Amino acid sequence: MKKILFPLIILLFSCSENKSQLNSSDIIERKSFIRILEEVHLIEAEYQLTKINLKEKSGNKLINDYTKLYSKFKITELQFENTMNYYSNHSEELEGIYDEVLNNLKKRQSVLN
Repeated sequence: MKKILFPLIILLFSCSENKSQLNSSDIIERKSFIRILEEVHLIEAEYQLTKINLKEKSGNKLINDYTKLYSKFKITELQFENTMNYYSNHSEELEGIYDEVLNNLKKRQSVLN
């Protein structure tokens, strides 16, 4: 799991602009953002597992999964990107969010085992 999270965090930090002055309506509420990130990492993990054998099909599924995610949480891709950019400029908050995401994913895993 950490192998997937670390490159994603690095990518997000490197692509971010200084958007710390975004309106609060541009930023997804913290609790929702944590739930969204949990789903994002599950989507990405499934993609990584299937892309080797089914590259084209898994790419299409990845796009569809993100579309469903945005719909499920009633957000736009832009809101998600703005929120990631905001938190990438507030690294302590982002670290706390990822601590919660990891703990929640571990709980889900323990239920499955």
